[in-house]
Amino acid sequence: MSANKTRTSPRRPKPYTFQISWRDAVEAAMRLRTDHKGRRYVNRFSTAAAIEHFVLLLSFVILGITGFAQTFYNTALGSHTLELFGGIDSLRQVHHAFAFILGISVGYHLLNYANDLIVYRRSGGMWFDHADWSLLFRLGRSKRPTEFGRYTFAEKISYWATAFAILALGASGLAQLFPIWVSEVLPGRAVPAAKLTHFWMAVLLAAVVLVWHAYDVLIRKVNLSILTGNMSIKDMEEDHPLELQYLEAAAGAINSPDWPLILEIAREEDEPAVEKEAEGEPAVEARQEAATPQETPKNAEPVEGPKDEAASQDSAEG
Repeated sequence: MSANKTRTSPRRPKPYTFQISWRDAVEAAMRLRTDHKGRRYVNRFSTAAAIEHFVLLLSFVILGITGFAQTFYNTALGSHTLELFGGIDSLRQVHHAFAFILGISVGYHLLNYANDLIVYRRSGGMWFDHADWSLLFRLGRSKRPTEFGRYTFAEKISYWATAFAILALGASGLAQLFPIWVSEVLPGRAVPAAKLTHFWMAVLLAAVVLVWHAYDVLIRKVNLSILTGNMSIKDMEEDHPLELQYLEAAAGAINSPDWPLILEIAREEDEPAVEKEAEGEPAVEARQEAATPQETPKNAEPVEGPKDEAASQDSAEG
């Protein structure tokens, strides 16, 4: 059996495919901007999204302060917080008011997502996709960092952990606010279980926001785009290269006569070329021929090597 080693290129991954309308192309062109110094940047978030995030952050801070003050009222910090808000009754009213504001913010977020999904056929970008799963299954094996689109893997983890915690906090908070109604439907132990769930979900949310999310946007790399709405081209190339490629491709197709359009963004190859054995001359015979010394032709004159130094001295004496 014969075989040769040949280099074969890896299988090219399927490109990302987007179906866009003329409105999407116009929006992409409007998001690619240039400041007065000629520096290009991308408008990632609208003013409404920045306000929504600020309301969420403010609600989280006030709810955290008032909630932990009620739980640890017998500590020095808890008692001082109660005095600052004018007593336990006033503090609870503030807590319930900001819980209502948080609920309104969550309702607005869901309505906005439903509008994008139904009217504009957009999924929002927070669902896990190929880039996220490839990051999990290729840890330590890829020389090139994973390319993300609208949101990175860390941002999606923060989003879904926060969404789960807010849902659990809302349900358990309502169970404590209306214990009689809950006891008529559920067993009596549901109210104490709701109190325990409310506390630990608040701890989870604090850990996600203060540890994971704060480290990702303030320590690892300062990223205030959710508040300013803008991000530089350099940061986009590092953290959201696929979104940048999509915006540039969609903006470049704004003068196309045919709509809707299909955009394809190629994924970069991560795997090196692979050597494999193919049919050809026998490799074993090739190695044997390389190891066998070449025969000297019969008519070739022998090549004289250097004479021994001692022999040359003897001949000189004779």
